Amino acid sequence: MAKKWMIGVVFAAALALAGLAAFRPATAQGSPANLRALLERLNAGGTAFTVQFAAPVAAGETLLALPDESRRLADIGEDYLCFSQPWNDTLRMYCTPFSNVVGITYTTP
Repeated sequence: MAKKWMIGVVFAAALALAGLAAFRPATAQGSPANLRALLERLNAGGTAFTVQFAAPVAAGETLLALPDESRRLADIGEDYLCFSQPWNDTLRMYCTPFSNVVGITYTTP
């Protein structure tokens, strides 16, 4: 009886450890430095790209194509990006942290 109980405890502990190993935190990207470097490279090269956000940034949009006829990447910080778009006779800036970026899609030449 004690042997069956011990096997049950070992089995339960193995399941618990396997469960903990399976649930690792996920991130949308590697490090902020890598994302910043990618954005700077795409922007400097004039490469069109699309950014997908977890939460909407402007006008309820979660997909943002840059550059387009009205929007431009305005600033790339250590852990955020900003884009601008016309608004009346001025420009409106929108900024969001890198943690809101789910993915970036672009085509390499």
